[in-house]
Amino acid sequence: MNTAHTDYQELKSALQYFFTVEEQMYLIPLLLSWSGNAEKAMFWFNHRRIPAFGGQTAKFICENGNQKLFIEYIHSAELGGYTWRLEPVNTIL
Repeated sequence: MNTAHTDYQELKSALQYFFTVEEQMYLIPLLLSWSGNAEKAMFWFNHRRIPAFGGQTAKFICENGNQKLFIEYIHSAELGGYTWRLEPVNTIL
């Protein structure tokens, strides 16, 4: 099995509890392209504090029912909005 497929499946398994299949199909490729692999993406999701959400992690945001706000945040990042992506990648993930 190739690494890209494995990374996709690993993220899918972790995110399925928070997001619909359609949302996963949107989020997973973005998170993988921004982070480089599933391990870094999951570290970011679980541990990186997001200033736009008062220092909460993505996981905490989603665990508390705010998945839609998180997706809006990611969409803003995709469009070049002010987000964690402005920092060097090696310090983000």
